[in-house]
Amino acid sequence: MPAIPRTSFVLVAGFLLFACEDTGGLSAVPQTLDPVHVTGTNLVDGELREPELRVRFDRPLLPISVLRQSLVVVTNDNRSVEPPVVRYDPVLREIAVASPFPPGKEWLTEGGYYRLVLGVPEQGATVGGVRAVDGGTLARNATRTFGFVVRTAPTPTTATDYCRDVQPWLTARCGSCHGASDGVLGLDVTSPTGLQRTAIGVVARQTAKGPTVGGTEPSALVLAQDLPRIAPGDPSRSYLIYKAFLGEQPRSASVSVGCPATPFSEAERGEPLADGDRSALADHIPGGAMPPTGPGATRDELLHLSRWIAAGAVLPSSCATCR
Repeated sequence: MPAIPRTSFVLVAGFLLFACEDTGGLSAVPQTLDPVHVTGTNLVDGELREPELRVRFDRPLLPISVLRQSLVVVTNDNRSVEPPVVRYDPVLREIAVASPFPPGKEWLTEGGYYRLVLGVPEQGATVGGVRAVDGGTLARNATRTFGFVVRTAPTPTTATDYCRDVQPWLTARCGSCHGASDGVLGLDVTSPTGLQRTAIGVVARQTAKGPTVGGTEPSALVLAQDLPRIAPGDPSRSYLIYKAFLGEQPRSASVSVGCPATPFSEAERGEPLADGDRSALADHIPGGAMPPTGPGATRDELLHLSRWIAAGAVLPSSCATCR
């Protein structure tokens, strides 16, 4: 077994999140900004001890660039393995590289040595290579290879509970505009039935193209055309999460939610959006943040929303009490 290369990246802990598939064409954007940088992985001393390999970046990525064509996983003798499922979490600015097989079928061998190689878009290419929403790409001369040995994964952490961790703050922060009675843009976030009817798999009007929702052409800057408000299993294609993400508030922001979301550890939260990143992301989100006024979602609330969507956005019949 060769020596395991050590990376110079800071360890960033996180939790299991899922998301990303191609949602449309990607226009080639000249590299005019600072390169995108990796800020951390979930590797510990060159070992992967979780079901997914996660890589975190210094600014928001363009969701439609985070594809299987943007990376490769190879063995120590440079043989490609079965292409992974590649997902992106917009809140943590983190890609997850996961097994393409159902539970119980091995993908990476216990004790095996592998390398993950991140790609840079070729000049003029419309697919392939990681790209930020501001047009920046990974530097061609930067380290983009991560070597690791696979170890036994621990038991998954406790899942987010919709009634306790999501519904209370959605209602408190957004329900005054998006309620059951004539909600703005037809969106109702105040109950499980409201979300099922108006958000789950429902195209966000601000991203709609052609006849999907009224025949208007979206701005060329939107993250992707015909994005659902909530795409079960995929936070990166869930427009609601971007709207809430733009309005993120410091932890000190308060609003009475009745059932405060379970807090995450400091390491799990990741870094909030910087002002420049917020502006770049806002250019792709018509209508700006949600809510437009008043306290927005806290970091913990956003992480619960992302985790709930990643787990399939399963809705109970009702939320009589917090669980």
